[in-house]
Amino acid sequence: MTLRLAVLLLALMRAGMPRILVAIFVAALAANTYFPSFHWTMMTESLFCSVGAIAFAACIDFFRTGRVGFLALFSFGVSVMAGIRPIGLALAPLVFVAAWLAGHRSAVSRTVLVLAAVLPLALGVGAEFAARRIEHGSDQSSVLPNALLGK
Repeated sequence: MTLRLAVLLLALMRAGMPRILVAIFVAALAANTYFPSFHWTMMTESLFCSVGAIAFAACIDFFRTGRVGFLALFSFGVSVMAGIRPIGLALAPLVFVAAWLAGHRSAVSRTVLVLAAVLPLALGVGAEFAARRIEHGSDQSSVLPNALLGK
């Protein structure tokens, strides 16, 4: 828990967030009884939040620097989140929105931005699909339609 929080807080501070707001953010997380419980348990929620904190730190650094590697890390983080909990795929549009927003001021070509957004996302989702198929066979159904459509 400490490492993911440190990565996220450092990204916020590098982005120029005032220290007082970072302190309020830390206090709010400490006051929340659900978030600190991840430190003592190993559940999918804990892994999902850990990967999410690191992925969103990469997104913040991408907006700050415009470096495509941070976009690729954010995209891969979202795909890993989707592998941990299928609702993580609902965050996939954020990868493309981030690429579109930064594409207007980036010196990198749009093709490189699209590849940095699509390839890690496809790699992570494909790896999760292959791992599930190897472990459970081909007759398993996904919970993703129910998660995205609320049925």
